[in-house]
Amino acid sequence: MAIYGGLCAMAFFDREELKTRLLDNSEFKVYLELEPHIREAAQAYYSARYSVTLGILERHKPDFIADLFLSAHVDVLYKEIRQKALVEAFYPYSTIELSTLSSLFAVPINDLAVEVIQLIEDGRIKARLDCENHVPFF
Repeated sequence: MAIYGGLCAMAFFDREELKTRLLDNSEFKVYLELEPHIREAAQAYYSARYSVTLGILERHKPDFIADLFLSAHVDVLYKEIRQKALVEAFYPYSTIELSTLSSLFAVPINDLAVEVIQLIEDGRIKARLDCENHVPFF
């Protein structure tokens, strides 16, 4: 229950909903205590420590893929969590260097640029990208 609920919450709730409906929910806390890695990932996500969240999830991905009911959804959930984290990382800035985001997400800048361009094209990030300087601006 904690794994399914935690992954779905990180994928589809905004940060405030994640806190109120998952992390601070006294009924759900009982389940989160049984899966501390999900609780830690959700807390890191809420605290905008996205590389920590993504690292925890990557370490446990083999376990999730082995789950009969979850396996077909793992890649979709992970992609949504990552993309949502990228969108939220952009939110407070009018400009941000991809090198800053690269260190925040612990990924090479060129890989990040591809993801950011896709999110811009999909309309999830309202920005343009200065490809020469690797700086998105809004």
